[in-house]
Amino acid sequence: GDAGAQSLAASFVINQTLRDIRLNGNLIGKKGGNKLANALKCNGSIVKIGLEKNNVIRSEQARIQEILKDEKRGGGSNNDELSPLERLEAFIETKDRELEKKDERIASLTADLVAKGCEV
Repeated sequence: GDAGAQSLAASFVINQTLRDIRLNGNLIGKKGGNKLANALKCNGSIVKIGLEKNNVIRSEQARIQEILKDEKRGGGSNNDELSPLERLEAFIETKDRELEKKDERIASLTADLVAKGCEV
């Protein structure tokens, strides 16, 4: 299901040897399909992923296929020179930057609410 797909997606960042993954009939839904698609951006080795007999919506399946066609995914040629640990560290740094931006947005919205006299 979606939880299993999420766990598997996390492993895509580290495992750069898998090429063909068959996840047919695993009850993967929209959320799991989204997690797999996002993780595929960080993996340059997977060239095929089978999702038949799942509940992944067509738009998400199309997105996955587009990501698989992208030759720049996985960080490009420089990614081949990185160890699995270095790839994981780079992925974590990217996620940390994303969280910092979200924290800044929350702080800005909170300041706006306080300025309007709302209790936060």
